Amino acid sequence: MADGAAGSSVWLPHPDPACVWADCQVVGTADRGELLRVRLPSGQETAVAASTAIPKNPVCEEGGDDLAALTHLDEPNVLHNLRLRFAAAQIYTWTGRILMALNPWRAIDGLYSAERLSQYCAAAADASCPAPHVFAVADQAYRGMLADGRRQCILVSGESGSGK
Repeated sequence: MADGAAGSSVWLPHPDPACVWADCQVVGTADRGELLRVRLPSGQETAVAASTAIPKNPVCEEGGDDLAALTHLDEPNVLHNLRLRFAAAQIYTWTGRILMALNPWRAIDGLYSAERLSQYCAAAADASCPAPHVFAVADQAYRGMLADGRRQCILVSGESGSGK
C-alpha cells in the first residue's frame, strides 16, 4: 500500500494486460486516505483504492544491478528494473548471490570476450564487487574451491529451450 504523499509514484494494475503495471503519480488523497487521487500515464486523473497502489522505488535505485538492494522488492518494481536493464543490454542481474539472466534475443558485442573475462579476474583479485555476469559466478565458485578446498555447485535453472 502506498503512503499517499502527493508527488510520490505508485504502480497500479494496467488496463492493458500486455503492459501489466502502470506508473502513476499521486496527486492527493480522499476519504481519510482510503482513496488516492492519481495521474495515469495518459495524463487523466482518477481515484483508486489506496490498497491497490504499490509504491515505486526511488529513481536512484532504478536499473540497479542487485534486486536485493531495492527498497520495494515486489513484482512491478522487479519487472521495471529488469526492463530497464534489458533495454541497456545488461542481461545479467544479481538477486543477492543469485544471478538472473535474461535472453537478449540478439548478440551483445563483447559480452563473452577475453577482455570481459580479464575484468572479472582482476575484480576478484582486488576483492571488488563485480558487475553481474556468468563469469563472476564461475570465478566465485573457483575461488571458493581454492579457499575451502571443497567442491562447489552451480545450479542452472530455466524453462526448456531457454538457452541454459
